Amino acid sequence: MKRLILVIFVAAVIALVISCGSPVVTNQPPEFISSYPENGVSDVPTDTTLHWEFKDPENDPLSYTVKIGMSEDDLIEKYNGTKNEYKPQLEPSKTYYWQIIADDTKNKSTSKIMQFSTVKVNASPEKPKLIYPVGVQNVNYSSVTFEWSCVDPDKDPLKFELYINGTFVATATNGRYTKTNFQPDTEYSWYVKAFDGEYTSQSDVVSFKTAMIGENRAPNTPQLISPPDGAQSLEIPVNLQWSCSDPDEDNLTYEVYLEDHLESTTSDSSYILSNLSPNTTYRWYLKVSDGTNQITGPVWEFTTKGIPNNPPEQPANPSPEDNSNVYQTEVTLSWSCFDQDNDKLFYNVYFGESSNPPLIRQNIENSAVVIQDLETGKRYFWKVVATDGSTSTEGPLWTFDVASEDEGAILLALTDSGVHKLDFSSLANPSTSEIATFTGNDICYYDDTLYVIGNTLNILQDSSLATSTFGGNYISVSTLIPLQRIIAGELYAIVTDESSISLLDVSDPENVSHISSLPIQGEGRIFVQGEKIFVCSSNSLKIIDATIPQEINEEETIPCEAKDVVVVDNYCYVLTSDRVLKINIGTLEEAGQFEIDGEGKRIRYGSGYIYVLTNSKLMKLNENLSKEDEVDVIGETFITTSEQIYLSYQNTVTIFDNNFNEIKRQSFNTGNIKELILPY
Repeated sequence: MKRLILVIFVAAVIALVISCGSPVVTNQPPEFISSYPENGVSDVPTDTTLHWEFKDPENDPLSYTVKIGMSEDDLIEKYNGTKNEYKPQLEPSKTYYWQIIADDTKNKSTSKIMQFSTVKVNASPEKPKLIYPVGVQNVNYSSVTFEWSCVDPDKDPLKFELYINGTFVATATNGRYTKTNFQPDTEYSWYVKAFDGEYTSQSDVVSFKTAMIGENRAPNTPQLISPPDGAQSLEIPVNLQWSCSDPDEDNLTYEVYLEDHLESTTSDSSYILSNLSPNTTYRWYLKVSDGTNQITGPVWEFTTKGIPNNPPEQPANPSPEDNSNVYQTEVTLSWSCFDQDNDKLFYNVYFGESSNPPLIRQNIENSAVVIQDLETGKRYFWKVVATDGSTSTEGPLWTFDVASEDEGAILLALTDSGVHKLDFSSLANPSTSEIATFTGNDICYYDDTLYVIGNTLNILQDSSLATSTFGGNYISVSTLIPLQRIIAGELYAIVTDESSISLLDVSDPENVSHISSLPIQGEGRIFVQGEKIFVCSSNSLKIIDATIPQEINEEETIPCEAKDVVVVDNYCYVLTSDRVLKINIGTLEEAGQFEIDGEGKRIRYGSGYIYVLTNSKLMKLNENLSKEDEVDVIGETFITTSEQIYLSYQNTVTIFDNNFNEIKRQSFNTGNIKELILPY
């Protein structure tokens, strides 16, 4: 009785404390968790569905408002509802800004303004405009500097091919090329082709005639110094400056034309225009005379200032990245720059081997420059000065090293002629050696033991297998049905054929025994995590429970077209023909998806990233399935290490670093490569 009274008393005290001491709980606003696309990503497909996630502390039902716009200042409400997804109409080559507001009817929570950029659609270069010599007589026959201009709508770096009399002469990366030793008193034709890496455009064909020996030769074409062609927001007055030379060193006079009106005749190489209107675009050109011959220079233009001008922002986002390594002797320097007034920008590029690099490009419009003939083992410095024609902003000094080839990995390759070791320990001198002459459908390596399956299960044991020619034990086990895939470990091996999956005891490779089987259609890849086996097929991903080896059973089936799969922690990443699915293994719920470019072939995981091979690209995704990088390739299979990616196609292996820079490409006399593995 006393014990009962004591219990009642204690319970009453606890209830009193709870009722008197509990604070008043107020409703908490929802908390923003994540969004897709992630903030700041680029190359987002135009058919993307926006996703987002908020967490409400009280688990209140939420409604959402989504605002989208082309800038942070013009966000427009596009969606209001309870779903946490919305599919907008997106255009290519655009940057979008968006924001989500979550409402639990008591409190609202607003995300920060995020942005993403859609995939770019490449446009061909504009037709090159030939500047000099165009229809000129008495051109210097000892040396002619051909000049042209070309604009790419996408600001892609351009390469040019010069043709004289229909014959290819040279390749250039800027708009001029000097050729010597022409025939006197001869008429020549010429044109230029521009190439942006995908599309080509060609200029008109024009002609010129060289001077006779002893005849006075025409002046060279005038060169613009200031302001840059197309410059905007220029202060009035505008100081026109140019340079010009004459092959006979004759004195030159210049006629300055503004909008086809003769403004002045002068022997100076500059002229100040004062009577100009604000916020107006003007065209001007020069006629140059040496007393005997006269030439007309190119037409240039500028725009006078209409409103107060802001200088360009500092150039940023260099490629190659600052203090990075490159592995090629030709690189494309690229950067980004923004002008608050949306003025047209021009760039001066400084590049060289010293920390005070010389000027190599002047007043260019493209934010990219191709640099050739770099030397391995050297460090290069570069910077960019941006100008809007009125003010300039100097960028930081960037560096990169042209790295010598590092050490690579040792691989085992299953080919259509056997098993070969591919030794990339010296990338300068890769080598190969034959391990075995049999072939099959799949290959696996574990603890000095190599497994190859096909019409037979072939097992090779040798502690030196990864480093020398095989000389150990060899066991072959015949099978009634050709085997498709294998994964082996210390005690067991999992194999599939066209209609079943089997567990084998391989603890003694000389006495392989069957433990259990399960009827299953498993023509695709397999992946093992702990006691679970993931089997791909054309209509599902099956999860097999192998907790009891003698009684393996089908635990779950996920309907989907599964070509390949990798498992990372509690998620499996399933590759189908056209996308990657992220699935929570515990709940079997889809946690995300990514639509791939091309037909899916293989998927791998390494160094925190998901790598996907299609029939046209190799892509790197983060674990949330946002694309980090991609490269155009053709390949059959690939593997990753902590520093490199090895891609095979036919009998060739291409090696990339983690930034998809190509390091090495090597062909072997091994036959076509079916599979690549690391022998450890």
